[in-house]
Amino acid sequence: FVNVMYICIRKANKKNIKRNQMLSETQKEILTEIKARLLHGDIADIAKSVKMSRVYVTRVLTPSTDFYNEEIVNAAVFLIEKRKQDNDKKLKKLQAT
Repeated sequence: FVNVMYICIRKANKKNIKRNQMLSETQKEILTEIKARLLHGDIADIAKSVKMSRVYVTRVLTPSTDFYNEEIVNAAVFLIEKRKQDNDKKLKKLQAT
């Protein structure tokens, strides 16, 4: 398991991922907000969309770690925005009836 994680991190580092540097307060706030809005199964969906492991995606989206990956953050934001749009459509449809 440790070797698999090491390989995932090495592959991730080749994709210009910032690691081992302190996250800014803004980045921590963004990650905290994203983490609060994720539902059960969202990590797996994000991992699948960016083709990275669920473990690595979880580490990136945890504000207390010093991993940051813009691609993962963007995928999470896209998922949250899509869910909000779908909920708004459902709400309008219910109000129309």
